[in-house]
Amino acid sequence: DENGIIKTDDLGEIMFANLTPNLYYKVTEVEALNGYIAKSEPVYEEYIEISPSPVNAFVGVTNVLSPHKISIEKHNHKGENLADAVFSLEWSQDKVNWKPVVCVEEYLGDKGTTTTVVDDRGCGVTDNEGKLSFENIVPDLYYRITEVQAPYGYEIVEPIVFEGFISKEDTAKTHEYEVENRPAPRSISILKYDEDNETIIGAKFRLEYSVDNTEWKPVEHTDVFSMEQGKTTTFVTDGEIEVDGYGIAKFEGLTPELYYRVVETKSPEGYTLLKEPFYIGYIDISDALDQTIPVYNNPDFVL
Repeated sequence: DENGIIKTDDLGEIMFANLTPNLYYKVTEVEALNGYIAKSEPVYEEYIEISPSPVNAFVGVTNVLSPHKISIEKHNHKGENLADAVFSLEWSQDKVNWKPVVCVEEYLGDKGTTTTVVDDRGCGVTDNEGKLSFENIVPDLYYRITEVQAPYGYEIVEPIVFEGFISKEDTAKTHEYEVENRPAPRSISILKYDEDNETIIGAKFRLEYSVDNTEWKPVEHTDVFSMEQGKTTTFVTDGEIEVDGYGIAKFEGLTPELYYRVVETKSPEGYTLLKEPFYIGYIDISDALDQTIPVYNNPDFVL
């Protein structure tokens, strides 16, 4: 056109013919095809002199695919950001053979690379805002994002966050994913001992829960752990279980962020019943996954 701009033909070729000699000429790529990066420097820059024979210059130009980005935002069941979640990014050409991405300092369009710092598993970690970005990845490949480690106190719900093809034709160059973790189930283990520190059997305990540390209700059985309050995956009757042959009673699949208390409802034969709750506590997300409570009974006193 009037600005000296011409487009490549169907074969990807351009010809500038019948140029006037004794001049400098410079060829610059001003716009690449969709999904590619245009060359930042001139691809040809020479002085063409008068010559008795035709002067032909052939210039080959290779474009690098435009980089894409994968962004992950991590939060909990309340929508709060979660740091320290670990995600791996893998790539494949056939969706069969997967390899972890590797870190490079500069994007050059090489397959399986990212400018984000990752370990040898292709893993990165969410920051204090719950964010992780895999920067400058090459499109026209299959990618798989896997959560390999949840923050402490939480569990992974769905390990595979994304598995699919990222095309150079995609309008959006940033691919965003929100991932939620729910709190990991908790447990309360009661270890029953006599005055000689020997385990004893025959005791029963009831586990109760409360939202406000005032009104208490017995826990109920559920087959699968969920965030429903007051449930346990342990089989209970009116919130009660009996210690096993090792003197242990364990309530599993408990929801954190609640108050719990344990009451002895039946003492071993020949021992005094504990009349008051011997455990009252709030189980927080940051607490240990299991609360282990040793409980001691004294023998009945007989005149």
